[in-house]
Amino acid sequence: MNEAMQTWRGRTADDLVAVWGPPDRVTSGESGGRIFIYDYSFTQVSRGSSYVIGSTIIHNPSSAYKVRRNRMFWIGPNGIIYHWSYRGL
Repeated sequence: MNEAMQTWRGRTADDLVAVWGPPDRVTSGESGGRIFIYDYSFTQVSRGSSYVIGSTIIHNPSSAYKVRRNRMFWIGPNGIIYHWSYRGL
């Protein structure tokens, strides 16, 4: 992930939008720059399982949980990406 994100340093915000589409959110950055934030979320489902202890059958039901991830790009006033960060893989 780090290598893929690093390739964006030094490129323009226009390049990023051309490949990733418009960001989900934009906030103000330092010295008049901007931070583009791309949010991803999906539902992960784990399979249930069963096992036997002695003569007892134990059932663990399947479960679902929400996974949230984001990618952030700091863009200077000149439109060039100078920093990036991510949460989740």
